[in-house]
This record gives sequence, C-alpha cells and structure tokens, in this order.
Amino acid sequence: MSAIREYVRGGGGLVVGGAAATMDEWRRTRPTSALADVLAQKNFREGRVASIRKIEPATTLPPPQISYYLAKEHWKLPKNYAELAAGSEIRRRQS
Repeated sequence: MSAIREYVRGGGGLVVGGAAATMDEWRRTRPTSALADVLAQKNFREGRVASIRKIEPATTLPPPQISYYLAKEHWKLPKNYAELAAGSEIRRRQS
C-alpha cells in the first residue's frame, strides 16, 4: 500500500473499483480499506484519485463458480460506464 501512496503523491493517477484494499494478503477482511486516506480525497497531494464503488453489469451474470464461460450476450458496457469513463479521464489528463 505504501508504494501506491507514493505513486499517487508523486503525481500518479489512481482509479479503483469496488471494495479496493479491503482484504489483507491472507484474504482476511480489514475493518476499513487500507487506502482509506487516499480514497477520501479527490486529489492526494499531487496525484489524482477516483473511486468507482461498483460496476453495474448490463446483464444478469451467471452464478460464481471456479471456472465458467461468459457468452457474448454478457460482453456489454456496464450500466454505469459513464462513471467508469470519467474515472479514466483522471489518468489521461496527467499525460
């Protein structure tokens, strides 16, 4: 997590989705995100941060299993694609 903080402090852009950094290396749930300090701010020092809380599928996905095939009808833009695109703009503006 310190490497991510340093990257953002140094001007890097960070876009995270879902429950970012809420588990440790042993997949144990943390009480709060390990990046809570970074995610709480839109601009973390010199870098820019965007957090997309949830990706909303456009179709009903099959139930989770160890391995499964996603048919072509599932390969659609998510319902909240505009929010995802706005988050990606953060990184592009820095270039």
